[in-house]
Amino acid sequence: HFACVAQHRSNIKDIDRNIIALLDGSPNATNLSIEERLTTTKLSKAKLLEQAASDSSKLTLGELSLRKERYWIDPPRLTFGQMNLLKERYWIDPAVAATEARSAAETALISVTGQDWKGAMDKLKKVRAMLYEDNEEAALWNTEVEEWRRMMDASKQRQKQEVESRLAAAQPWVKRLWEEDQGKKSWGYAVFRDPEAVNEEYESRMGAALMHARDAIGCGETISARWKLQSFEWPSVTPTDQNTNTQTDGETTEAIDDDQKHEETQIVSDGQNSTDKEATSQLEARFQGLRERFKVLRKRASGRQIATVNQTDRAALQSGILRNVFIVIDQPCVDSLFSEAANVDDMWVWAVDPDYIQPTATDTPDSPSDQYRGYLRVRLQQLVNNFFDARRFLDNEYSMAALWQAAQLSRNQAFVSVRDSEQKLWTMSRLMGSAIRPEGVVRPAAKLLYNENGTYIQKGQEA
Repeated sequence: HFACVAQHRSNIKDIDRNIIALLDGSPNATNLSIEERLTTTKLSKAKLLEQAASDSSKLTLGELSLRKERYWIDPPRLTFGQMNLLKERYWIDPAVAATEARSAAETALISVTGQDWKGAMDKLKKVRAMLYEDNEEAALWNTEVEEWRRMMDASKQRQKQEVESRLAAAQPWVKRLWEEDQGKKSWGYAVFRDPEAVNEEYESRMGAALMHARDAIGCGETISARWKLQSFEWPSVTPTDQNTNTQTDGETTEAIDDDQKHEETQIVSDGQNSTDKEATSQLEARFQGLRERFKVLRKRASGRQIATVNQTDRAALQSGILRNVFIVIDQPCVDSLFSEAANVDDMWVWAVDPDYIQPTATDTPDSPSDQYRGYLRVRLQQLVNNFFDARRFLDNEYSMAALWQAAQLSRNQAFVSVRDSEQKLWTMSRLMGSAIRPEGVVRPAAKLLYNENGTYIQKGQEA
């Protein structure tokens, strides 16, 4: 790039000194050979040959043609060879020594501060300006822009071809997703992860399960790349934490007498029911706190301003992330993934309705499965299939309550599908679950857990 390159300099001081010499018209600069000036400015060979010759008629027709093509004002018409000549400033086949010298100078520039680098580049531009013809710098820059444009167009064309080849055998809703978004938006959910439960191994195995499912539904690389679980920070203090930190008027376990212990033994059964109800209450209190947080994120995404205590908090939902549901991953979800069999059809997460109105505490049911309470379990791989379809495209047809009702018919009461033919499907696999592949696509054998009369069966059947 610089005079010192030809002279095998490799530090910023030498680079700076030689540029100043060129700018000041120093004899040391004017005495540079043609080869040294070529290395300094990266000017075209045709230009330097013309400067070196007393008669420009000595230039070959090829060299004259190259000079003319440099000023093309219609970059899209340039051939690949012409673009390469312009981009390399007509220095296509430099000697090995020159290439090594240029690399050494580039390394020297990388090692300096940004300010020093900018100063050196500004001086280099001044040197080149003395040797350039009108609009020459613009012509060279236009070539760089045109090369980038062609690379992007080629990439988009490859993506389009890949999508078209995969959509032919994809789930219908995947085709609709592409038609509406054209791969310009993310698609997925907001997720809150309990940091005390989720770990690296869980994230890895969950990611693998969802990757296999996206491939099975026919996403392909282009659409799959837009999938996103937008993670938000788990609140430092939740209503559940506050409830569990309460004390019983200062009493200790030592204060419980034998009669009290005897009474506790007698009510073990009732106590278990009470414990289940308390756990449900705590779970719902946590979900309610997360609802409030999600609503703030949703309003920010819509552009409405909200006053918050922490004004540095500017998190918001990204474009394409669903606004009518969010995902929660806590210890029970993690446990479902690390079960002994590790079947993907036994893995599930919580899906919470952000617009559900929480009833009073006295309305808490004896069991979380008694009635819809604003949340449900969803089979993990269905996050990228039936459940996403239901929330994104079928929201007006199936409410969250309807999805909860459908989930009660499936294994682990985890949502699989609104279709009767898929609700009871289950397969023994660690990679690909049931009710994933589109109709007509071969899939692994699945088990119908129950027949129409509700009797458990083990007969294998194609899903």
